[in-house]
Amino acid sequence: IYTRLVVGSADVYKRQVIAMTDNILIFRTSIEKKQEIKKIEKLFTQYPQIHVWNVDFEDWEKILRIECQGITPTDISDALSTIDICATELE
Repeated sequence: IYTRLVVGSADVYKRQVIAMTDNILIFRTSIEKKQEIKKIEKLFTQYPQIHVWNVDFEDWEKILRIECQGITPTDISDALSTIDICATELE
């Protein structure tokens, strides 16, 4: 976002930084094999809104944690279902 300032006969543009914080979404998943991580990685490259993600294989629910902006839990669940992974948001 830019703010236009008029100084004399010249226009000066000043960039305003808007602090945006990531949402943290947590899902229980049907992930069974570590090979499925490659499929998720390929899928998530299509979503620039997803900044960081990981899967906890030590948890029996194979918890998927996502740091993101501008994408809903439903969007993520729907995307994962296209690669045969079931994901349910934990609240």
